[in-house]
Amino acid sequence: MMATSFISRSPNAAEQSLNPFLLQASTILLLLTTTPTLICAQEFKYHVTWQTGALCNKKPATDFEPWEQSYPSLQSCCKEKMAYDYDNCCNPTAPGLISCLDEACSSRTTCANGGLYDEDLCVCLCIPPFSVDGEGDCTAVGDAWMESPFKECDVNNNDDCPWWSDPLRLEKCDSGSEIPEGVSVVDWTREECCERHYPGSKFCNGGGSAAAVGGGGSGSASDDNLDLSMFEVIPVKFSISNLPDEIDIPNLKEQVRTALKDFLLELAIRFTGAADLGVSSVKETTRFWGFEGEMNQVGGMDVYYDVRVIREPEQEFGPTIIEEVIDSYEDIVKDIQDQVPTEIYVNICAQGGEGGLANNNPTSSPMGSLFNRCSLQSEEVTTTFRFKDLPQEITNNTASFDDIKMVIMEAYKEILTGGGDGSIGGLMSLSIADKEEIPLDDGIIDAYFNIVFVGGSSGVAYATAIEDKIARSRDVVENRLQSYTDESTDWNVR
Repeated sequence: MMATSFISRSPNAAEQSLNPFLLQASTILLLLTTTPTLICAQEFKYHVTWQTGALCNKKPATDFEPWEQSYPSLQSCCKEKMAYDYDNCCNPTAPGLISCLDEACSSRTTCANGGLYDEDLCVCLCIPPFSVDGEGDCTAVGDAWMESPFKECDVNNNDDCPWWSDPLRLEKCDSGSEIPEGVSVVDWTREECCERHYPGSKFCNGGGSAAAVGGGGSGSASDDNLDLSMFEVIPVKFSISNLPDEIDIPNLKEQVRTALKDFLLELAIRFTGAADLGVSSVKETTRFWGFEGEMNQVGGMDVYYDVRVIREPEQEFGPTIIEEVIDSYEDIVKDIQDQVPTEIYVNICAQGGEGGLANNNPTSSPMGSLFNRCSLQSEEVTTTFRFKDLPQEITNNTASFDDIKMVIMEAYKEILTGGGDGSIGGLMSLSIADKEEIPLDDGIIDAYFNIVFVGGSSGVAYATAIEDKIARSRDVVENRLQSYTDESTDWNVR
């Protein structure tokens, strides 16, 4: 619907003779052109005149007799009473009469509190509990509450019923005659709704049925407003390594979330099950740190996301989502890699064929990790670094000792991936994490490190190669430690 402009002018003699109130009305209209109000729809009403050249005219609402039928706008009067001669009614030729395009109310394009401006009726259509106030805007509440003005709209007409962002599904706009509770912003068309809430979305205006096109990033409803039993939750873990020091971690996490979200929305469109797959949200979670462990890593990190889908009694979505995500590893990783300026290694893991944790936190797992099904099968080597006679200021300071361990992990990373003679080729993914330290007698501390890797070549004993490489590189680690601590340190690796 296109808004029309307001053309202001002074009343002429013919106008004044037609209606003694027009002079006052026109003066008010001129004063309010900078801040247009719905004067024509509120202070004046329209009625049939049966004059030559003019079929509807207006007069102050207070001048109507109880038996007279009135209309809020020239358009509504012409549509209701003169539909057979609408053009002539809406654009009268009699001297001094004002046509539709000259109405002050046509200059309004928006309404408060999410209301929609109807240019045909020249009024604001308000969303309950708001209704039209004395100036034609949607600010009246309480006793002025009215039922939804859209209850008779045609849901098959794209611009007849309002559109709003679906509070349960990502990147989806819905339409209907009943606006859901809590929705306060609506638009006339799906295109306008998508542009407002999901600009640039490939899915909001895309293919698929209305129920299947789901997903809208962080724009989904807050947990505070939802019954979480309505959802099935499927956690997914991304293990990312080969990260440069200067990588923007928050941006990388968002790129990973976006790649996973887009894949799930594409899956929702092509899903053919007993019920539509409605993706409600994809959000990073920290609820697995207590079980999986939030370890310091060099060049790597583990990120967890909860995929929330609308629960359906006749369909369990978890197994399908896990299967699709794991099997579509290359496509998902490519979408991530395309947005990252350097080559990274990614492994995607989920629970082994189970349908998610619902809303419970993990407590135990027979396989040592809830995420026991992965796109790439990783291996792990644990190394022990023994410290003896460390300076007192280091052993008594946890932060300083953590820094020492970080120096060791950085040295390991360079040894294993830095190239040169004896480097281990074919490593697709490698991360080094600080596992734990155990104080022993006589001031000895054993620090344990996990080296997690995925080998790219079959027939290569990567675990043995990694252990041998670290054992043969003791001098590199020693030099790094001595440079950092400026102290001679007695240590050995076993």
